[in-house]
Amino acid sequence: MLHAHLSFFPDMVAGSARLTRLPIEFVIFAWHAASIFLLFLGSWRLAGVCFQRDSARWGGVVLLAALLSVPVAGTALTIMDPYLTA
Repeated sequence: MLHAHLSFFPDMVAGSARLTRLPIEFVIFAWHAASIFLLFLGSWRLAGVCFQRDSARWGGVVLLAALLSVPVAGTALTIMDPYLTA
């Protein structure tokens, strides 16, 4: 956890677990689901700037969803980490 002390994110997740009194596993899952939703929302809004038709916007979001776990340019880096990290 040496790298995490520089970020507010772990404190925010822990604080939300303390505030809601839910199990930490559920809180981590909820934050992960929320971060994926926000990524899709951001891509929807960005596609709205680029395209006028809703089908084109949905196509961009679906393409992002399909490629979330694919490494970028043959590296080991993915578009979105499969784990909730800072």
